[in-house]
Amino acid sequence: MIFHKKYIVPLLFSCVIWSVGFGVIPVNAADSGRQPMADDYCVDDNGDRIVPDPDADGDGVLDCYDCCPNDPNKTDTDVCGCGKPDTDTDLDGYPDCIEACDNDPYKTTPGLCGCGEPDTDMDGDGTPNCLDVCFEDPDKITPGTCDCGVPDTDVDNDGVPDCKDGCLHDPNKSAPGLCGCGVVDSDTDTDGDGIIDCNDQCPDDANKVSPDSCGCGIADIDTDGDGTLDCHDGCSEDATKTVPGTCGCGVADTDSDGDGTADCHDICSQDPAKSEPGACGCGVADTDADDNGIADCLEQTGGAPDPFPWILFMQNFRSPCGETPTYCYMVADGDNYNSENSAFLKYDFETGKLDLIGRLGVGMVEAIAIGPDGETLYAANEGTLGIINTTTGAFTPIKPGGIGSGNGALGLITFDDIDALSFDPTTNILYGSNRRYDGQPHGVDLLVKIDHVKGEVIKGGFGPGLDYVIIDTSGVNLFDTDDLAFDTRGNLYGIATISGGGGGDRLMVIDKLSGRIIDHGALQNNGAPVQDMEGLTFYHGNILYGTTGYEFALQGTSNSLYKLNSATGAAQSVLRLDRSFNGYVPKDFEAIACPVCR
Repeated sequence: MIFHKKYIVPLLFSCVIWSVGFGVIPVNAADSGRQPMADDYCVDDNGDRIVPDPDADGDGVLDCYDCCPNDPNKTDTDVCGCGKPDTDTDLDGYPDCIEACDNDPYKTTPGLCGCGEPDTDMDGDGTPNCLDVCFEDPDKITPGTCDCGVPDTDVDNDGVPDCKDGCLHDPNKSAPGLCGCGVVDSDTDTDGDGIIDCNDQCPDDANKVSPDSCGCGIADIDTDGDGTLDCHDGCSEDATKTVPGTCGCGVADTDSDGDGTADCHDICSQDPAKSEPGACGCGVADTDADDNGIADCLEQTGGAPDPFPWILFMQNFRSPCGETPTYCYMVADGDNYNSENSAFLKYDFETGKLDLIGRLGVGMVEAIAIGPDGETLYAANEGTLGIINTTTGAFTPIKPGGIGSGNGALGLITFDDIDALSFDPTTNILYGSNRRYDGQPHGVDLLVKIDHVKGEVIKGGFGPGLDYVIIDTSGVNLFDTDDLAFDTRGNLYGIATISGGGGGDRLMVIDKLSGRIIDHGALQNNGAPVQDMEGLTFYHGNILYGTTGYEFALQGTSNSLYKLNSATGAAQSVLRLDRSFNGYVPKDFEAIACPVCR
């Protein structure tokens, strides 16, 4: 069938064959809607068959049926048009002619990363991995200074990011240097211990670089080895105590008789009924059965009612002891010539005469005591016991070289400064006190027993391994013991003081077994303090005598003889002793000894 029209649109082709003015018109195929067959041919506008059959590209399809008559590879324009194959190299469904990435099955356009590389944004920061060096860091696309995964923050704004800043909170430093962050570097070493101050927590203490337990300036030592450092130990020299307790350091708070008063304050430590000897002494009650004002222990009747009214006639009886001793010996270890040759003097109470008997030949005698025989005068020159010739004043050592050393609470001590001597009339044992440190805290003196025949310390005098006990005067804030004096009942008195002008002298009673004390009050004369009491001796009843040294001259109490009340510490001046003997003036009266009236 022949169509005499200007154009025809085959049903099975995507192109349109135009016939404008002149051209060809397919016969049969176009009309039937089928593919061209061998017997098809082309006609011109007049309907005449074109001979030969036109096939410009030689592809076997007549030009009138070939939408691409010049393309031997195509008969239809398809997607790419004539002259371009509809090849899909990467098999992604898009022919190469319409995609820019014909070898990339995942892309049709280069995108940001180009063909062959996906535009993946792993960290979701809006920059694809191909352009993001830090593709796993949403905060960075380049490493910067700190590298991927580490922010380039600069907390202290010093221009050095934190990742490179060894002192990230110090704007002045990026490395610790000598002194560390936050501290300006300096090589100052104030205490000269080799550690610069900025690294030395104790910059003023050459022995420490850190406070440790005791703090700077205080050594972490444990003197007594009790496991408590001295800085926390109230008794740094007493291994059994860390606080003074009732009795003070060096003295146990023992209450032997269970009376509620510690032995250190209990002169009668073995008598639960008494803490002071009273009239009858320890172990004997001060009862007065007949209520006559005299303790039973002092009455021949023992307190039983006496049918004879002795009390009516008592005023007619006088004590065999006078109001004063007959005489007293004294030693002064100073003079107006600074001769260091102690003076020996004797005062006669009946005549009121003070005589210079002689010079001792030594210069450090600070204690004297009349022996049990009532005649021999013993003296201590530093640590040596000797005898004074009461006619000439010459001092003769009993054992040259001193009384020796001994063990006790403070370890081994050499007894080289005996400051007091007194015989116990109940045992005839000579007691002495050894000075440790004049006027120094924690330097309290020691009580010793001395063999007056051998001139040496009695070993174990206070128990096995105890050759001395501490005279603990720390409870009255005094540290030295100036002289001792036993009364006739065996009670031991002493003077507590601070040597070297410290003053504050007090009368005390000392437990001769333990060294514990009971304070009997300040030495005072009509309310005024009596200071620097160096010598002490007992006479009778409650009467003591004492001598003063050269301190406190402005108070008028120096170099004097005093009468003392053993119960109250009240003092009564007897006379001045610093008199001139042909121009020689003795001073600093260290010791006194008077015969005891029994």
